[in-house]
Amino acid sequence: MFAIIRLYHLSPIFEESFKRDWNTLVHVFRSHDAFVDSKLHKESPVTFIAYERWESKEKYLEVMNDYEGRIREPLEKLKENCNDMKLLHSMEMIESYAIDGQ
Repeated sequence: MFAIIRLYHLSPIFEESFKRDWNTLVHVFRSHDAFVDSKLHKESPVTFIAYERWESKEKYLEVMNDYEGRIREPLEKLKENCNDMKLLHSMEMIESYAIDGQ
């Protein structure tokens, strides 16, 4: 498993279009078997943080290289809402622990 954390800074006037465009991008990600899930968090009125999980780093990089041409357009549309977008962390999952012994 591979995870990334992205930081988005935007003007508050773009919040609704940002959330719509983020959901569109995640929908495109879901069309790839390597994508596991993603969560979007609102840190402040102008800061959002997204957490994504992928099957592996190699599969993530393959999708992000956009060999099939499906990622570029929704990603560029999302970026139009942002003053800044950063990849904060990329990490390999070492172990997974169940909660309450499950």
